[in-house]
Amino acid sequence: MDDARYSSSYRTDTRSVPGTIRLSYLSNPFAKDSSNPVLAPGGAGAWDQGLAFGYPRTREGGGYEVLYRGADAGGTDAVGYAFSPDGIAWAKHPANPIILTGGVDSWNERAVGVNTLSFDGGIYKMVVLGEDALGHTSAGEYWSDNGLAWFINTTNPVLTRTMPPAWDDVGVSMNTPQLEGDTLRAFYIGIGHDAPAIGTATAAPFYNAIGNLVSSVFDAGSPAQWSTVTWDEAVPPGCAVEVRVRTGDVPVPDGSWSAWTPVADGAAVPGGPTRYLQYEVRLTGAGASTPEVSNLAIDFEAIPTTWYFAEGYTGAGFDKWISIQNPNPADANLTVTYFTPSGVPEPRAHTAPANSRYTIYVNHDLGPDLDNSFMVQSDQRVIVERPMYFRYSGWGGHDWRGGHDAMGSTQLSRRWYFAEGYTAEDFEEWLTVQNPNPEWAVIDVTYFVKGGDPIRKQHRVRPLSRYTIFVNQDAGPGLEVSVAVEADQPVLAERPMYFNYQGHIDGGHIVMGSPYLSQDWYLAEGATFDPFTEYITVQNPNPTPAAVALSYYRPDGAPITRNHNIPANSRYTINAGSDSGVASDLSAYLHSNLPILVERPMYFDMLYGGLPGGHCAKGVNSPSSDWYFGEGYTGPGFDEWLTVQNPGATAADLTVTYYVKDGTPIVRNRTVNPQSRDTINVKTDARENLEVSVHVHSDQPVICERPMYFFYQGYHVYNWPGGHDSQGFAP
Repeated sequence: MDDARYSSSYRTDTRSVPGTIRLSYLSNPFAKDSSNPVLAPGGAGAWDQGLAFGYPRTREGGGYEVLYRGADAGGTDAVGYAFSPDGIAWAKHPANPIILTGGVDSWNERAVGVNTLSFDGGIYKMVVLGEDALGHTSAGEYWSDNGLAWFINTTNPVLTRTMPPAWDDVGVSMNTPQLEGDTLRAFYIGIGHDAPAIGTATAAPFYNAIGNLVSSVFDAGSPAQWSTVTWDEAVPPGCAVEVRVRTGDVPVPDGSWSAWTPVADGAAVPGGPTRYLQYEVRLTGAGASTPEVSNLAIDFEAIPTTWYFAEGYTGAGFDKWISIQNPNPADANLTVTYFTPSGVPEPRAHTAPANSRYTIYVNHDLGPDLDNSFMVQSDQRVIVERPMYFRYSGWGGHDWRGGHDAMGSTQLSRRWYFAEGYTAEDFEEWLTVQNPNPEWAVIDVTYFVKGGDPIRKQHRVRPLSRYTIFVNQDAGPGLEVSVAVEADQPVLAERPMYFNYQGHIDGGHIVMGSPYLSQDWYLAEGATFDPFTEYITVQNPNPTPAAVALSYYRPDGAPITRNHNIPANSRYTINAGSDSGVASDLSAYLHSNLPILVERPMYFDMLYGGLPGGHCAKGVNSPSSDWYFGEGYTGPGFDEWLTVQNPGATAADLTVTYYVKDGTPIVRNRTVNPQSRDTINVKTDARENLEVSVHVHSDQPVICERPMYFFYQGYHVYNWPGGHDSQGFAP
């Protein structure tokens, strides 16, 4: 045959070259960052007052981390840990130092420092150089399963100097050992009275008798039925393997999760549908033998999405809508079930056309003059929001106009948290609770106040109903307050607020509660220039203070970093304009040493008082490659925007898809610079006069929000002007 590329008489497999073929590269001169040093020695009296020495590495799961050598004022060495999401803003771990020098006559009595750090098989391994009282150096090993709690190799030091006379009789410095068959090999620098030289050494490895690996939490994107667990294993005589699983409906495992349960290879995960799952592999070794587990897989089947909303009213002065994005190639058959104080659910059937935006006017769909909550059930994955517009009279007979919007929740929970809240004059705060269960729900509400002790109240919610709490009465007037709701049944909670900020900026905003706390929170939207006033509110329900590192991202320039200490069991407020010291569009990232909750209320007075209002959004706890929005409008009197935060070190290429009513989706592309905030004007990016929902896809993890400003009911003296914001939904 003339060309052997197309045929072979003896071989049917295919060989491929792994990786990407490209030219090699060298470095041009580096430009030092203007914020250097990004990790400095500690202040007076700190354990690392006199030194901060180490080389950061890329962190598993994103960001950077470093184990660094520090020294106090007396010259005593220790090792500490620090973390950064972007390489610029670093947070030192509050438990530092994590490795100390040894005792009298030990191999590391005088000094200790990190030489190498590696990650192998789910375990961090560190080679530490120690110096004894006479200045002789030796090498020891430490290990950790999380990078924070370190354990010493009981055979330390694993490599020492040779006794004189020898070429390495002063000290040794060893690299990370590598396993070659059944032998560990290390290379080391030997120091003696002549010039340093390189040597090699070998050792027989030994395995821990027992070890376990706990996975990260897996997110199905919506409630799912977890199916079979399978894996491959090699188990020598005397060894053992056990795999356990647990599931839950909140991303951080807590008391609502199931207990750890053993599963056999090929068996199903026990229990009903949940959104999150975590597994644990437990290994038992035998001397020089270790079991091995590979190719572990867990199957699951996604369930059609269900969305929940606690707030709603169809009385005079309120217009309530449901906005639905159906990005699927098939129509979505919907059941909207409304819950009212009567306890009698009222279902309605709808169909959202394929690849489109669909709108329901609840005042007509349900009827007038009803407090209500609702849930949307679909046979396709859809995105659901609830915009509301109002002329609010409220408890005090006001005339406050505006609108608010909330992305639905895809779950119920026994716990809900809110960071923002205010019960002073000209603010009216409410909690609305949906109980879709056939049993009564008992809810315990804890109010965390600035400068005071927590206030605790209890309420009972009728089955299959909506319930309302007036916080100004329940907690009391004149309070800066955050809230924790705990129930004996899975429920949903929202917090609408209406206000006349500073006596002339009227409006309202709303936030869907968060079912969990987190150490990391991102906020894509924010502005500190006139006519905006931006706040960041923090809830710390922990019994100890929380140390928070706050980074502000601008359209241009390096991030601005600040540090805050949040008192225990309290609510804390940051004025973003004063704190950042700039007048700019801003995004924010907060990292805490303890789980907290973060929200961002904003107030504005545009067009010389013609467009007053405010909006509020809770943070999201991680970037994502996909963000969805159900609501959007580019018609007369409405300005819609997308704000994008890119906290990473690489530019993000976006594909923005606009789903419109009765039309073909519109697709646009955009690039967002690293460590920056970007803003998209939807009216110009898509086009005017559209009912539109949005999907933002990025090749780098980002955060997206959608602020909107409006003259609802047109440009006249009786309109309802204001703004609202949605933090988007990330699967």
